[in-house]
Formats: sequence, C-alpha cells, structure tokens
Amino acid sequence: MSSTKPMVAFRDVMLIAHELLDDFEPLHSSFQLDQFIVLSNGVTAYGCYKQALREIASRVAILNDHKTPVECLKQKETQSSANNCWRNFDFEQSHKNALWNELMYLIERAVSLKQEIGCLTPIRRAQLERELWIHRAKKAVAVDYLAQGRLTHSTVELIWAIPVEDRQEILQCVADSSRQSELINWFLSHDGLNRLNETTAIWGENEKELL
Repeated sequence: MSSTKPMVAFRDVMLIAHELLDDFEPLHSSFQLDQFIVLSNGVTAYGCYKQALREIASRVAILNDHKTPVECLKQKETQSSANNCWRNFDFEQSHKNALWNELMYLIERAVSLKQEIGCLTPIRRAQLERELWIHRAKKAVAVDYLAQGRLTHSTVELIWAIPVEDRQEILQCVADSSRQSELINWFLSHDGLNRLNETTAIWGENEKELL
C-alpha cells in the first residue's frame, strides 16, 4: 500500500523561512570584524586603523554604487532595467542594510584608533609603517616556530626586507632559544581586543538607521 507524502503549501514554507531568516546575519559579526579582519591584519594600532580604513573604503564604494528603483527611473534607464531594479530591491536592501551596519561599526572603530595614533604627518606615518612591519615580522617568526619549529622561506624574506638596524632584534630572537620562547609568549598573550573594546560610541541609536 503506497503512502503519499502530505503536500506542503509554498506559502507555509516561506512563512517559516522568513521567521528563521530574522536570525540570519548576511555579512560579518562584530566579533569577526574585530578579531579576524581588523586585528588579525592590523597587529598594531596603526595597522588596525589602516585595515579599518580599507574596510570602510570598500563598503562606501559598494553603497555609492547601489541604485534604488527610483534612481533607476530618474536616470531614464530602460524599462527592463528599471523592472529588474524593482524586483531585486527587497533582497538588495537587506544586504545594503547589513553593509551599512558594518560601515557604522567600522567608523566607530576607526575614530577611536585615530584618537590613539594622532595626526598622521608624513614623518609620523613613516614611523608607524616601520613599527607595523617589524611587528608583522615578529608575528610571522612566532607563528613559524609554533607551527613547524623553524622559519619558512617567506618569513626569512620578510625579515631580510626590514631595514638592517631594525632587523637585529628579530635575528636575536631567531638565534637565542630563550628569546624564541619570549617571542612566542608575546604572540600568544597579545590581545588587541582590549584596545578595540575601549571604542566610544559616536552614533545615537536613531542615527544608525539607514535612510
């Protein structure tokens, strides 16, 4: 005796899906933005600031390029293009709102970091760039020793590219096993999140909404 599966109405499925999608986060969480984008690529306060600015620039470019249905019509695009704009608007709007929230969050991060590093004169920027690459080299050395007990080819080349006068401190860590341990401990205890947690909110709740 064959059994037939009960038919599920499309409308019911979509209602359940929309309820579940209230919890959907289409882009990055705040934790991801902090730990895996700004901090992991930044290392120093200046590096974090640079990375935050990269992320801000990319989101501003996307948001500036986004067209609403009304803008499509104002620009006298073809009717077909305008219709597509209307059809995709609801889906794109949710994505745009998520981008906007990320942008607001990253701006708060960048403003706090900017207060910490101060005015970026050419001399100041050059100094901070130098410190950033030294920290990146130290981080690369620590990761290599933790992962495989020796330096990789790419890390050796990174150390070589650093000015000679700054290279010596890193080479001492390579040559001295006790300094290697210190470097690894420095890497494992590095917690830039404390810096980001000091961010002061610059937006009121109403200002965070995308108009």
